[in-house]
Amino acid sequence: MSYFNKMLNTILTNIDKILIYVISCICSYFSPMAPILILMIVFIGVDFVTGNIAYAKRAKKTGKRYQFKSKKAWNTISKIIGAVIGTVLLFFLDNHVLDSESMMLTKGMCLLVCLVEFSSWLENMCDISDAKIFRIIKRFVNNKAEDLTGVDIDED
Repeated sequence: MSYFNKMLNTILTNIDKILIYVISCICSYFSPMAPILILMIVFIGVDFVTGNIAYAKRAKKTGKRYQFKSKKAWNTISKIIGAVIGTVLLFFLDNHVLDSESMMLTKGMCLLVCLVEFSSWLENMCDISDAKIFRIIKRFVNNKAEDLTGVDIDED
C-alpha cells in the first residue's frame, strides 16, 4: 500500500474526529460573539411576535379578520440572516483589520439592530395596550438613539 493510500485510509477512518475538531475550532473562534447574536435574534423575534399581535388588534378594530402572512415571517427570517451576516463581517473587521478585542463594530451593529427592534416593539405595544407609558418611552428611546448614533430610527 502506498503512502498516499495509507494517509487517505487514516483520514477516512478518523473523519468523525476530524469533523469534530474542525467544528470545535470554528465554534471557539466565533464564541465571543454568541451573546451578541442571541441578543439580536431575541429582539427580532420579540418584535415579530408583538407585531403580529398588534396587527391582529388593528385588524379587529377596523372590523377585518386577522390573517397570518407568511411574507412577514420570511421578512423576519431575512432580517435575522442579514443581521447575523453583517455582525459576522464586522466581527472579522474588528479582529483582523482593527485588531480590536473590544468588538466595537460588532457591538455597534448589535446596538443599532436592537434599538430599531426595540422602537418597533414600542410601536407594537402602543397599538396593543394603548398605554401612554409606551409612547413616552418610545419618544425617549428614539431621542437617545438619535443622540447616540446620529440616526433617526423612525425614518424609513
